[in-house]
Amino acid sequence: MAGVPLAVPLRRTWCATYLAAIFLMKGDVMDPNVTYDEMTEAMERADRLHAEARERAKTLDEWIKKGGFYPKGDSPEMVRIWINVVLSRTHEPEEC
Repeated sequence: MAGVPLAVPLRRTWCATYLAAIFLMKGDVMDPNVTYDEMTEAMERADRLHAEARERAKTLDEWIKKGGFYPKGDSPEMVRIWINVVLSRTHEPEEC
């Protein structure tokens, strides 16, 4: 019985390590908290035509759709709403 309690934490550690390795192999590692903050800050700056905000919104949207975790601070519903607001109020950059 002494070995049973140790098996659960080891399994969790292994699973977390395995999932982290999958994300690393795919190149999908990011910090959604930083991305969310950068998206919000970029929307507050009108001098860049919000291209940075749109890029961050699309990146965060893809991350969440692939099963990534939501940024801290706001509810998942508020994060989705804010991403949709940013995407609806910004445009793809024009090609030269």
